[in-house]
Amino acid sequence: MSEYPVTADELMAFEDGRLGPGEVIDMFQRLIDSGMAWRLQGSYGRTARGLIDAGYCEEAA
Repeated sequence: MSEYPVTADELMAFEDGRLGPGEVIDMFQRLIDSGMAWRLQGSYGRTARGLIDAGYCEEAA
């Protein structure tokens, strides 16, 4: 596994709307698992929380 669970290219693809729904969920699960979701700009944390609350992602262990 790389040092970063999500690459800058993935973040840019998300920002540009180039990821499908499954790719977004996978990326956010990795952001949540690594804790990065809570360290990036606020919209990432809000999106992560929304995906957890909706049952698409799980809280980090």
